[in-house]
Amino acid sequence: MPFQKVKVLDYNHANAEFTSKTWHGFNLYSDGVFIGRCNSYQPTARTRTVTAVRELSRDTFGRVIEQVPGIADGYTISIARVEVWEKELELAFGFDARFDDLTDQDRPFTLKEELFKGASLYHNWIYTGCWFSSLGEDAYTADGDAIVRNNAEITYTYRHQA
Repeated sequence: MPFQKVKVLDYNHANAEFTSKTWHGFNLYSDGVFIGRCNSYQPTARTRTVTAVRELSRDTFGRVIEQVPGIADGYTISIARVEVWEKELELAFGFDARFDDLTDQDRPFTLKEELFKGASLYHNWIYTGCWFSSLGEDAYTADGDAIVRNNAEITYTYRHQA
């Protein structure tokens, strides 16, 4: 099925005074395979455990005197995708068959995320060691829009720029 392409925003034009960060395109690939029909995508790589240090001295008894940064945490990605007949999420991510449950995932995968500023590639992240930690379709409801969506949580080991 052919798609009608949209005109790309021209951030380089002399009259363009774009200061607010907006984006024009987003591509997601799993082991080199394009993942289409993404409706939402949210990587969360910016959490950290911070430990409060308290002291028992006469002047500061029980009060916090320092915050010590600890390990980075929260290496997860949330994704929602409209399902395509015979190209369901597991197949779109490069697996040979749909999963009965998550123990059917027998290998990790790598994600590549591309964000475009107009026609120019703005950033390109690579997520390695990816595993599904949850996977499931939205509820079918009588008052819904009849679109079948699949939601997944993905954990990853490392994120770096390509």
